[in-house]
Amino acid sequence: MTTTEVRGTHSPSVGMRPARARTRARRQRSRFLLFMVAPAVVYAALVCVYPLVSAVHLSFFDYNLTRGTREPTFVGFDNYVTFIGSDQGRRAIVNTVVFATVAVAVELALGLALALMLWRDTRFNKTVTALLLVPVAFTPLVAALVFKNLYSTSYGPLGTIINTLTGGSTESIVASPATAMSALILVDIWQWTPLIALTLLAGLRSFPDEVTEAASLDGAGYWRRLFSMVLPLLSSYIFIAVIIRTIDAFKVFDSIYAITGGGPGDATTTLNFLAFTEGLKFFNVGYAAAISNILLVIISVFAVIYIASLSRLNRKYEGQ
Repeated sequence: MTTTEVRGTHSPSVGMRPARARTRARRQRSRFLLFMVAPAVVYAALVCVYPLVSAVHLSFFDYNLTRGTREPTFVGFDNYVTFIGSDQGRRAIVNTVVFATVAVAVELALGLALALMLWRDTRFNKTVTALLLVPVAFTPLVAALVFKNLYSTSYGPLGTIINTLTGGSTESIVASPATAMSALILVDIWQWTPLIALTLLAGLRSFPDEVTEAASLDGAGYWRRLFSMVLPLLSSYIFIAVIIRTIDAFKVFDSIYAITGGGPGDATTTLNFLAFTEGLKFFNVGYAAAISNILLVIISVFAVIYIASLSRLNRKYEGQ
């Protein structure tokens, strides 16, 4: 009896030892993971958080580097009010949104079409897929300079064709307010459509063949398979491609700088280019910071819309 009672008294503590050991191991693993993540957190804080906080702080000051040792003057939201109230500011917002939405929409449509055409894993398709890397490999500035020469009415083939179609007009399409933005969008489409195509092609080739084969056996036509099966399965890849390209398109700078310089007039001046002009040409740092923050807010709004749309789309197809 005594032996039994002793065993019964000590048996719970013996059973608790493995649980305590697991808890201790879990805590040690958590500490180790935190230790490993700490450098990345510090790096993100220094590279991302600090510049962001500095930009927000500067935007509330009248700070121009050409004034020598004069201290920045706190002006509150005056920089933002001045920008929103100016014709140049409103035009820059419109130009930025138009450029990003048109360029990304066309790139998505063409990229999806290319990905569907290259879906079959043939030797010809492999060659074309490899060639799609060529435009992406160009730096944006080099691509812009190439197109600037192509648009020339003196020696550029595109300029010559346009010159002929317009009855001998010597005005370049980048010199006309009506066509300059279209010329910049064309450069962006040429360079970045392949990136979307390659992203979507990777998604298509990750699908099991049995899925489309089963749909074909059930009598589903091409368009029905595309809209009821392929696009829903491809939605995550489309989201990744669109969000990356949208953010990048809102920050367009190289092609504007190399081809139009924001002109003619303000026809191609975007938020990013205007922030560059104000900050590095006129050294109006506070005003440039305000423009950059407005651009950040616009990009964030579009990102939230994309994420919400993707979540709603996923819930829709999961419920089917």
